[in-house]
Amino acid sequence: MKNVANTSVLCWGGRLLCMWEGGDPYEIDPRTLATRGRFDIIRGDAHDPFHGWLDAVDVAALLLKPVLHELDSDFKLLQKRNFTIPDHLMIHDWAFTDTHYILVGNRIKLDIPGYDWKSGKLDPAFMNAVKGEESLLPHLFQISIKMDKKGKCQDCSITPSEQWKKPSDFPAINPSFSGTKNSHIYVATTSRFRKHLPHFPFDSVVKLDSDLDKPVAIRAAGHRQFIGEPVFVPKGAEEDDGYVLVVEYAMSVQRCYLVILDARRIGRDDVVVAKLEVPKHLNFPLGFHGFWAANN
Repeated sequence: MKNVANTSVLCWGGRLLCMWEGGDPYEIDPRTLATRGRFDIIRGDAHDPFHGWLDAVDVAALLLKPVLHELDSDFKLLQKRNFTIPDHLMIHDWAFTDTHYILVGNRIKLDIPGYDWKSGKLDPAFMNAVKGEESLLPHLFQISIKMDKKGKCQDCSITPSEQWKKPSDFPAINPSFSGTKNSHIYVATTSRFRKHLPHFPFDSVVKLDSDLDKPVAIRAAGHRQFIGEPVFVPKGAEEDDGYVLVVEYAMSVQRCYLVILDARRIGRDDVVVAKLEVPKHLNFPLGFHGFWAANN
């Protein structure tokens, strides 16, 4: 299985790394985005970029018996923990607190509707279920875990969001509040005004508040304009003092734009701080994930 390194981006230890679940990250140049080669994040050095292909058995072993390494900014190993996942689950996202790792195991099949594995083509129509089957699409859920003083789980609940029930994905928060109690969440969703493909691709950013009495704020991209993952960039100390970055792709002209939104103004006419057109020779089609890193 080829290492595609297309799932996540991390800026750590002075290096810019592209990663995925089934292999080592690839290092890229932070200015030119040129590929530098495969990077062994555990050893802290570069490898031959054409070495280290994995087969399906290797990937399954990595996902079902993960070894979590905690490294400092010099890639020095601080601690190493081995775990065994007692089921065949897909591990795509994870989080951590001061004392615990939290891995979300998804019970999904790899037989994705609309995906032709022979041609490698994905029909976005599979994300637009027929009327009455919208529950099969991505939605927001709240996961609550209650633990005792010894770290044993006392209660765990998963409930669908009562504030936003439309199909949506790519939730983002102010990264400065990661791991702590936060009040605001920014999500990619759809206005559902389209007759064809009403649920996907996404065309709107919605801002939700933990205070259910506050109204939901939404900003739509416009006719035949679609967005990727919202990314929050902090500006001040308050949680929603910052910017939300999204890449918009305009179908009619086949151009993409970097749009900077004022997080506090979502839902208002003056929400757009700037809209920057990507140079034509750097134009790229609609994507999924986004990433931001400060110069320092």
